[in-house]
Amino acid sequence: MYCGKCGKEIGAGGSFCPHCGAPAKKSEENTVSVQAVSQEKEKKAGKKGKYIGFCLVLVLLIAGAGGLYLYFTGSSYKCRKLLEQAETYLEEGKYREALECCENMINLDDQCVEAYEKSADIYVAMDAYMDAIEILKDGQKVLNAHEELLEEKLKEVYQKEAKRLEGVWTLNYNLGDLIPEDYGDLLGVNIQIPILMEIGGDGVIWFSVEKEYFAGAQSTLSSAASALCTVFLKVPFLGNLAGRLTEFLTGLLIDNVGVSYSYEVKNGVLYCTWSGEDPVVERYEFAIDGDTLIILEELTEGEDSYYLRFPLTLQRVK
Repeated sequence: MYCGKCGKEIGAGGSFCPHCGAPAKKSEENTVSVQAVSQEKEKKAGKKGKYIGFCLVLVLLIAGAGGLYLYFTGSSYKCRKLLEQAETYLEEGKYREALECCENMINLDDQCVEAYEKSADIYVAMDAYMDAIEILKDGQKVLNAHEELLEEKLKEVYQKEAKRLEGVWTLNYNLGDLIPEDYGDLLGVNIQIPILMEIGGDGVIWFSVEKEYFAGAQSTLSSAASALCTVFLKVPFLGNLAGRLTEFLTGLLIDNVGVSYSYEVKNGVLYCTWSGEDPVVERYEFAIDGDTLIILEELTEGEDSYYLRFPLTLQRVK
């Protein structure tokens, strides 16, 4: 216990302060007063601590709310939602709407790899391989240093396009296109020949001419042979036999009019090797759009043996 007057320590049983003579009772009252002051200070300190804690929590809440706002309104979140919507549209076959979602993704963030990949998936579903390859190449240009991120998807599209190449295609080819352009118009050749191109999964391409193209000529030759033999031999039976023989021989000719190539496809380029003597590997850039096959141009170096005029457009035979 301490003296309330001089502040010095007083013994527990003393009634007066041995130092200044002040009554010990006043010291006790002062002690109570000191304790009250101390408790008040502690109370104020507690309130201050609670206030600081409240402010800290408030700041954290505001920061969290701001972070959530930025997240839900940022391009990353919007792109993710657009990607989910594009996937839903793709599953439903709504290709136009799916492409619009991807376009919006690219407008929000042209570095979004998923936007280009999903666009390619949509074009492949539409059999528009040309567009699928183009969007991936555009993405590679934008990504620049990170263009390898789309390389695997590009290879995947090329593989699917190569598989889609298999089948039978037809081309109405103008014989005038075999004549150099300097002379073609002067000669005025305009003969359309329906050519079939059969591409098999065994790595073989077979070119032939549709039989219907020769049907009229075959009938004419058969009738002419029959008439000539009948006139000169004067035996109708032999005339009919000559006609039938002519029809048979022209039929064999028609069945064997064609040429075969072995082929392989690498990154959108068709490599063809003629199976005859002195084989030359010809290279053609192509693209598939639905049931249309477009031979864009010949890439064979040092070869100018044909006067084909590109692009050549073929249609898939149903």
